[in-house]
Amino acid sequence: KLVGAIILDGVDPAVVMTDDDAFNALFNDGNVNLMLYPDVFSAEMEDCKTGTSEDITAWCEAKDNEKQCCIGSEACAWSGGGVTVCRGSCNGEKSCSNISPVAFIGPESCTGYQSCVSLGQGEGGATVKVGARTCTSDESCAHLGADQGGAGASFVIGSGACDESEACAYLGSKSATSIEVGPGACVGHSACYNVGKGSATSVSIGQGACAGELACMYLGEYSATSIDIASGAVCQHGR
Repeated sequence: KLVGAIILDGVDPAVVMTDDDAFNALFNDGNVNLMLYPDVFSAEMEDCKTGTSEDITAWCEAKDNEKQCCIGSEACAWSGGGVTVCRGSCNGEKSCSNISPVAFIGPESCTGYQSCVSLGQGEGGATVKVGARTCTSDESCAHLGADQGGAGASFVIGSGACDESEACAYLGSKSATSIEVGPGACVGHSACYNVGKGSATSVSIGQGACAGELACMYLGEYSATSIDIASGAVCQHGR
């Protein structure tokens, strides 16, 4: 299974990794200047820091104004030392607090009051990957996959997704162990809010799907066990 492709300094063509752990370890080594996670991350994944809440907060405070991160009361307050935060992310009261201890937050993401709070949280912590300029408003992506976010769970949110207030909040939070939100999906106030919250163990929302206020809201709330929304599907006002 292809999980990522990377380009190293002075190496051409790209090196393709097929092992997720090896891919993440190499990225966190700091030698990667371009990371491509299929249809999820942009080429901007640089200027990032991995560490404890204290490590990240100190690193963010030392950055230039436009690149500062973890700004706000209780922002970046989590337990554990494997979280990666990139420039301009986790800005807002309680943003990124209590998230999975192995989360990756891309640049300029999780911005707004309680954005990404408790994202992927659970015993052991889920593997969480958030793209660039994603979850960019109050309570966006809050509690996504939270209740089942233990070790082995995987939650991936593509660049430019879940962009307005409460977008993707509580998505799959009661039962999902696998969530994939494509780039540019779930854009609009409360878009994809609670999708599959009560019963779905797997949620996949394609690129550009569920665009518009309340789009795909409550879809399959208590009955669907698996949700797969195709790329570009309108599904507007799906409450």
